[in-house]
Amino acid sequence: MRSHNLIAVLGAEINESYQAELWKGIREEAEKSDKFLICFMGSRSGIPYRETHISYPFYGLAHSDNFDGVIVVSSTISTYMNPDRVKALFETRPHIPKISIGMTMDGAGSVCVDGSSGMRDMVDHYVDEHNCRRFALIAGPRLHPESEQRCRVVKETLHARGIHLNEEDIFYGRFDKESGIDGVGALFSGEFDYDALICLNDRMAIGAMEELTARGIDIPGKIKVSGFDGIEEAAYCTPPLSTVIQPLYLLGETAVRELYRIMGGASSRDLNLNCDILIRHSCSCRPVMPGWNNRQVDSKRVDDPGEEWESRTRQLVHGFLKEQERGDLLRNVGITLSASFELETLFAQLARGLCLLGFRYAYLVLYEKRGEENLSKLVFELAEGIRVEGEGQIFPSREILPAISEKFKRTKCRNWMFTPLAFQNQVLGHLLLPGNHPDTEIYETLTRQIASSLQGAILWEQVKHHEQGLMEEVKRRTAELTRANRNLRKEIEQRKMLEEEVLEISRHTMERIGQDLHDDLCQFLAGTSLRLSAVMRRLDDTQSDLAHSMEDVREMLNDAIVRSKRIVKGLVPLGIKEEGFDRALRSLCRDMSQSYGVTIEYEGSHICDSLSPEKTIGLYRIAQEALNNGIKHSGCREISVALKEDSRSSDKSFILSVQDRGSGFSSEEKGGMGLRIMSYRGRRIGVTVDIETGDRGTVVYCRGFVNGT
Repeated sequence: MRSHNLIAVLGAEINESYQAELWKGIREEAEKSDKFLICFMGSRSGIPYRETHISYPFYGLAHSDNFDGVIVVSSTISTYMNPDRVKALFETRPHIPKISIGMTMDGAGSVCVDGSSGMRDMVDHYVDEHNCRRFALIAGPRLHPESEQRCRVVKETLHARGIHLNEEDIFYGRFDKESGIDGVGALFSGEFDYDALICLNDRMAIGAMEELTARGIDIPGKIKVSGFDGIEEAAYCTPPLSTVIQPLYLLGETAVRELYRIMGGASSRDLNLNCDILIRHSCSCRPVMPGWNNRQVDSKRVDDPGEEWESRTRQLVHGFLKEQERGDLLRNVGITLSASFELETLFAQLARGLCLLGFRYAYLVLYEKRGEENLSKLVFELAEGIRVEGEGQIFPSREILPAISEKFKRTKCRNWMFTPLAFQNQVLGHLLLPGNHPDTEIYETLTRQIASSLQGAILWEQVKHHEQGLMEEVKRRTAELTRANRNLRKEIEQRKMLEEEVLEISRHTMERIGQDLHDDLCQFLAGTSLRLSAVMRRLDDTQSDLAHSMEDVREMLNDAIVRSKRIVKGLVPLGIKEEGFDRALRSLCRDMSQSYGVTIEYEGSHICDSLSPEKTIGLYRIAQEALNNGIKHSGCREISVALKEDSRSSDKSFILSVQDRGSGFSSEEKGGMGLRIMSYRGRRIGVTVDIETGDRGTVVYCRGFVNGT
């Protein structure tokens, strides 16, 4: 949507005095018309939360679809952005009126300050009035047009006076206070013979004077210092700084007027404003007389200088107290924001904090990524000091705000400050605030606080969302495991039922076979033996050989009957309930010893006679299987069986052991069918079956409790 009467200002570090005064001129001139003004506040390089890769795309939002004109503060942007990027700010906006401040640019009008005369007058003053001959220079960045021009004027002026400024006498900084400190460290590292230090802006000069004083170098006694710009802080440093005054306020005013002229259809042009020097005590001058040729003297009220300084002191103290009050309030707001870990709480505290700081309007936008489309969402809006509730609008990120002109027209503010919200290297969104706050430093500080708090709240929301996702996943997996566990238990129960059915069928089969052997085969063999005896009684003496043969047959039949009965007892351990487990086990050992010709020693006890029939039969079968394994696989002829009370347990319990003296078996053989059957029978009746094997034979232990059986 095409905006109406909307002007963009691209700047950097509005919190420093140069741009603060420049912005004031731009803002107040724009307020005289019906135009709305938005300042895009970037920042210098080296500040991690808003470096070039963040500022350049941010400036890209000021395009012809959003704005009717653009003012670019090229002199400050070029201190941290390379020249090609600065040129691109103009080349990518061919169809929108443009003004460049501080530098001339193709395709745009410009308003610059010609500092040549001011720099020339300052150098002449140092040479003529103070007889300085050994100069050092702290310049701005290399290839910066304004810095290059001022540096060239200094060199040419000194050369005309027979003084040479060599490259080793120059330190290239970044137009900030730290550059002044670093410059003194580089230029005054050893024995120095400089008597004058020229700094190409006031902030570097203030940093240089602080470092010189810290090193014990007297200003202006040992060395004289000057700056450039004429910012307010230069009047209150120690000593007050002599400087070249740039008409910063006039520079901003003129830029707005020129932009309006071009927007009205006029062609662009390049304008230059002049500078004057302001002499203070940093060059040892004491301003007591008005005027010095074309020089300004820092004392406009010479008739009553005491009254003038008293008034200035009161203003300074009042301003300091107001700044301190705002700083305390800003810190409290920052603490409150940092303690808000949820977005809704953060926005509620932000609305309260902005009102306390004097902001009645605010817009906060977060970036969103939906597929290939870059979108923005208006998540916070403050109007007349009241937070506007409801869902935020979603719009293409290339727009600043949807229907931006209409929103601004409903407010009482005509100029705005626009800042990117970035945490470390991640751009979160942007913040739009009224741009008429008296303390310009508040914008950058508040932006930092909001960005860090917002990042924390976003991370917290992500943690909660992730936690919710984990809870849902745990819930889903728990349901799956519950179903699987239920199915597994069902399968186990079915398997147990099948195993019990198999055992029951096996038991019934063995009982049926045993009963059939007892009732049929054994009776048949017994009847055959009786009939054979009857036949033998009819034989006479002449048939003695036949009688002997028949007797042998009868004895074989009787032996078969005995063996069949033993088999029947093995299949159907009759009499356990009547005779008790001890007698049944003793009988089993005796029968198996007679059947297989193996010596089986039995040491018994009546401790298990009170066990349930099911448990008794199970123990009997385990002992029977252990004896069979020992007889068939151990290779020994002696086996020991013992049933006694388990002295290792405090409860009444028993231990049944079957021990052979054979060769033992390997771990692979330990998984045989017979051993598995014993273990299963033990689990089924609630007893434990342990097997120990070695060179001296194998022992099967069966342990269980007597109580509750």
